[in-house]
Amino acid sequence: MAVPLPRQAGAAALETLIIALPLLLTGLATLEVARWWSTRQIVSLAMTEAARAGTTTGGDIAAMRDAMARGLLPLFARDVSATGLAQGAQRRDAIAARRATQGLAAWEITVAGPRASHFDDFGIATRTERVLPDAYQAERHRALQLAGHPDGRGRRSGDTIFTANTLVLRATYLHTPLVPGMEAMLRSLGRHAGNDLAGAGMRGAGLLPMTFRIALPMQTPARESVVGAVIRPVAARGVGVDGVGGVPTQRPDDTRPGAPCIGIWCASPAASAEPAAQPPASSPPTAGTAHGADATSPSPPAEPSSWPPQAAGEPPAVAPARPGADDGCGVVLCCTPAS
Repeated sequence: MAVPLPRQAGAAALETLIIALPLLLTGLATLEVARWWSTRQIVSLAMTEAARAGTTTGGDIAAMRDAMARGLLPLFARDVSATGLAQGAQRRDAIAARRATQGLAAWEITVAGPRASHFDDFGIATRTERVLPDAYQAERHRALQLAGHPDGRGRRSGDTIFTANTLVLRATYLHTPLVPGMEAMLRSLGRHAGNDLAGAGMRGAGLLPMTFRIALPMQTPARESVVGAVIRPVAARGVGVDGVGGVPTQRPDDTRPGAPCIGIWCASPAASAEPAAQPPASSPPTAGTAHGADATSPSPPAEPSSWPPQAAGEPPAVAPARPGADDGCGVVLCCTPAS
């Protein structure tokens, strides 16, 4: 006589749950890691653009802030059309406004170099502030060695003039995780974090901080006012926290003839529709002309008293893109004038 088997009602559902739960968690973790890596790459590129803007403007704060904001547009724009880029700028500014209501910044850049001791060792006084001349660095380094400085290092900073003429930026970006439960875990971990933006973002909003560091040689004389500066985003007026409505501070899709290149890969100045303005005969030489001078001269010329160049003002308002313009202009392409 056959013994009846016990009933196994719900066994299939239980087995499916046991198998599906780890698979679901693995899929969510893979999605979060992929999104985190993609975001980090874009922020890293935006950080590079900010550093490049700083090296070519004497460490101008507004130039670095604008370059960082433009570089972050791919994170928020759904496409590279003029409309998509404008909406992306609105979302970017909306997130900055939302972070401001939480007492946080969406991102933060700290100028870690040059330091004040670098200006003490190698700075030259002007009518407004001290600057670090970027020209004739090799000649100045040899002069310091002949003057008795070991290895040409400054007495206060302990660095060479080459290290002093390096723009060093440290940045923190607050990334919003998508996987459920990540915010609660980050809030818990943030209790033991520091009091900087990274720790405040973890404790206050459950955000995942990303940290970056970049160092690029200065291409223009660095100004002492940049020492220790902290750069944060500025939300556009009229942008709601939901990203709807308002006008972005700057449109990144300018393709007017003569408009400056704002893309990642910029063309040469010859591509501009308008020739560059020639400086007056009495104006001092720029850093670029100094580099092109004869390097075999016995001693570098004296630094002009009018250095550094004046800080650039706020960027002009940008008109919408003309019909037929390249949709990638301002994100991965360069804005070039129409032929």
